[in-house]
Amino acid sequence: MGTYLEQYVWDPVGNILLMKHDSGDARPPGWTRKYTYGNGNRLTALEVSGVVENYTYDAHSNITSMLGLPVLGGIKGPTPLLGTAGTQ
Repeated sequence: MGTYLEQYVWDPVGNILLMKHDSGDARPPGWTRKYTYGNGNRLTALEVSGVVENYTYDAHSNITSMLGLPVLGGIKGPTPLLGTAGTQ
């Protein structure tokens, strides 16, 4: 395992906007995550190395779509998010 540099950028209210990981070497390559927020400081999109994942919410402010969780369910009112990430 080698050395690496991580950089973070936040907006004025404390939302993370950018996370950059630089390995200093081509193997493994570094990566960058860019975060986008909408009304109410809700995360609306995450871009990882050029691939964008959009997030949506229901009327109770529960997230209804999320990267890596293709099936979300069990949401009735303001309750915690339940999801299925698949089998291991």
